[in-house]
Amino acid sequence: MTCAVAQANSWVLTLEMAALDGFLASDPHCCFVRKVQSMCMYRLKPPVIQAMIFLAAGLIAFRGYLAVAALASGYPSEVLAFPLTVILPGLAFAFLVLRRDMLSREGALMQLGAMIQILLILALPRFGLPLALGFPIVFLIVELFETRMPVRIKVRILHRLVT
Repeated sequence: MTCAVAQANSWVLTLEMAALDGFLASDPHCCFVRKVQSMCMYRLKPPVIQAMIFLAAGLIAFRGYLAVAALASGYPSEVLAFPLTVILPGLAFAFLVLRRDMLSREGALMQLGAMIQILLILALPRFGLPLALGFPIVFLIVELFETRMPVRIKVRILHRLVT
């Protein structure tokens, strides 16, 4: 999708073109008028965000339960590691959830990839460090998706995830 921006009397007309079946076709639902400061905005669909929030809340609660159970068994290391292994990734996840509008599809997809990566960090505490160091891989996968994925498949996936 490309944005063609034309300025007229402090208004910007943004026309978004969608690539469908190998040719560019204009989508009448993507044409809108906004102020000069605005551009095309992309965001994840609400059901996707709600599912991610549900998973994160469940993982945080489960990790809290495991920390309390370990403390009751006489192993305080889980409770001592809780702020760094659960609370910090949870705050990073909350920050990503609160970021709604992105200037590009790649930004929205990177937001989704980072959220999935943080969920993996919460779910697999033993692999937290390698997963945290693997964030550039997420961004590489998004870039490969944008540049190498066949257009028909890419448009279908984006239609389900990004508005």
